[in-house]
Amino acid sequence: MTGSQVPDIGQLTKILTIAIVAVLILVVAVGIIFVSKMLPGDDMVPDSSSPSYNEYDPLITSSNNGQTTAPPVYNNQDTQTNSGQAANLPGDTGISDSVNVVDSFTPDDPYFKPFEFKTSEVPEDPVSQEYFQTLYRTSKTFQFDSMSIVVSVGKGPLVVCYAVSGLISGSGDGDGNPYYSFLTVTVIDNKTNEIVATGGYNRKNPSDDEQYITIPRTGEFRINIHGTGLDAEINVLSGTIPENPNSFSVITNANDVFSQMTTGSSALYEDDSNDEYYEEDW
Repeated sequence: MTGSQVPDIGQLTKILTIAIVAVLILVVAVGIIFVSKMLPGDDMVPDSSSPSYNEYDPLITSSNNGQTTAPPVYNNQDTQTNSGQAANLPGDTGISDSVNVVDSFTPDDPYFKPFEFKTSEVPEDPVSQEYFQTLYRTSKTFQFDSMSIVVSVGKGPLVVCYAVSGLISGSGDGDGNPYYSFLTVTVIDNKTNEIVATGGYNRKNPSDDEQYITIPRTGEFRINIHGTGLDAEINVLSGTIPENPNSFSVITNANDVFSQMTTGSSALYEDDSNDEYYEEDW
């Protein structure tokens, strides 16, 4: 053929051989990388869907939703305290708990004195006197009866006294039977309808013939009383000041405190001549 060039067969063969070798090298490299990823090793990333295990700390495992969690780790600064300051643990709200020993208080107690104990030096029980006034008094026979009164107390405490008699025994022995003779007393805050105190005679209450309820509060109160099979003397008292002309003194730590609160009939006076206490009727 005149005017045309014949391709160099040798040159084309060399180019084709180089291309094939390059492709083989690339395939081998990709294969090596793939195989290395499939084989286990130190840099293996665990499957997030299955629990993992740490050979150095077996407590570290995976938790819900494949998220790896571990028990809280505390260092010395987290757990040690200084001068009574408590530790701030992870998850605190930011409020630091603390405790400190401060100067002790002095008890208002005549038996608690810093002297060497001697039987002859033990002080007598101090006399505790309070002043009361009678707000309401009545005597009533309860035969499935009820009553209510509302009292205003400007100076506490409020005291509801009740003494029962004329009991129905049901057996002729003269003792009150809880099924035939009982009294129930309920004191209610008249503003909030909160029950502030309960008491009474028989049923769930004591069977003492004379009892009283003390409410150390001021305000307006409703007193509900119901019962049957007995006579009851009801006295409602409140605290007051000594200057009140209707006040009477009550020895609140005396054995006959109920009788004093009910009648206001006795008070203690000190006789300067012999340094003794004696009772005097009002």
